[in-house]
Amino acid sequence: ITGMDTDMNANVSFKAFKYFNINPSATYSETWFLQDITREYDLGEEDFVESINRGFQRYFTYNFNADVSTQLFGTLLIPKGKIKGIRTTIKPSLGFAFAPNTRERYERIAYSPDGSEFDEYSPFPRQPFSANLNGPTLNFNYGFKTNIDVKYFSSKDSIDKKFKPLETIDVRGRYNFQADSLHWSTVSLSSSTNLFQGITNITYRFTFDPYEENSANRSYNESVWKSRGKLLRLERGLIGVRNNFNIARLKKLFARDKKKSNQENEETPIQRGTDNLVPEDLNLSGIQDLDAPRNKKLEKKKEQASFFALFDKLSFTHDWQYTFSEVGGIDTAFTNIHSVGVRGSFPLTENWDISIDNISYNFVQNGLGYPAFTFSRKLHCWYMNFSWRPNRGSYNFFIGVSSNEFNFLKYNYGENNFGGGRF
Repeated sequence: ITGMDTDMNANVSFKAFKYFNINPSATYSETWFLQDITREYDLGEEDFVESINRGFQRYFTYNFNADVSTQLFGTLLIPKGKIKGIRTTIKPSLGFAFAPNTRERYERIAYSPDGSEFDEYSPFPRQPFSANLNGPTLNFNYGFKTNIDVKYFSSKDSIDKKFKPLETIDVRGRYNFQADSLHWSTVSLSSSTNLFQGITNITYRFTFDPYEENSANRSYNESVWKSRGKLLRLERGLIGVRNNFNIARLKKLFARDKKKSNQENEETPIQRGTDNLVPEDLNLSGIQDLDAPRNKKLEKKKEQASFFALFDKLSFTHDWQYTFSEVGGIDTAFTNIHSVGVRGSFPLTENWDISIDNISYNFVQNGLGYPAFTFSRKLHCWYMNFSWRPNRGSYNFFIGVSSNEFNFLKYNYGENNFGGGRF
């Protein structure tokens, strides 16, 4: 089976009336095949049978998109309190999308002799390039993105600072002119929040439906506005919390706070003015011994720091996800994800490393994940690693040359009981 596919794209961006950005684009795709199929009704088989036709066949399609966007700004100043002001940026966008009816152009229909049976089919199945047959598309797309910045006075640093209570709030939807019913699509809303310098990320995703649903949990052509007097109904929602940190990041976070504290409280002997009070003939040998306990503490701290540095590349994660929806007019809510895990690598010796992947525990399913371990060894010009997945009963051993010029010198062997074979 052979074929050739060609795509051509064109897009441009320009401003109109000073404040509006207009972005039209067009795509043309043409595919050539050296065969197609025909289906006919076989009286002996009493069914439709397929035959292959050799020869040049051409399939083409195109689409056109255009959107208009702008930006709106709003600022609220608060004269009293620690909150100094709130700034909002809204980026609305409107657009149209068009694609022709390829189903009407290429779809074929085979009939039985008496016309009681028929088969609608595409003449281009199992081809090296896709030739999808779709109805016409004419959509009106809408959406907006919102950013909120809050300025406040930090009594700790005695300066004004900014923070985002929510990252970009994104709302999307469309209207389908070609649909027989349910012209308005569901409306999606998503956003996120970062806390503790990105260690904690909270995501929010909601889907709203402008239509009511039946007993089979499918939307039908009756608007929520007509039945309830509301614009939309909440179909489903999700709130997720992910904590992701490693030892190096925590050390950096706490070290910065500790450095600030030390800078505020640090006082050197020169600042006290005690250096001029020491007699010239005083024997300091005994006084120097007073620093011995302090030096031992410093050495102990260095040893502890070097030990914890081994785990700098270990990453710890905690995931929690809460889902709620409306099914048949009944609200349902449950925790579908709650797990803790660790992954990363640390050195065993100067030449030995161990990598850990996906050691986790799922509190919803009350079970462990699929852990994986990789042991690596530097062998001067060579390197070796051994990977093991205990839950799957699989392992892999590899040894090869470190130099890229001789990377063809290698040996790879493994067994995968989970998949049922060796490699």
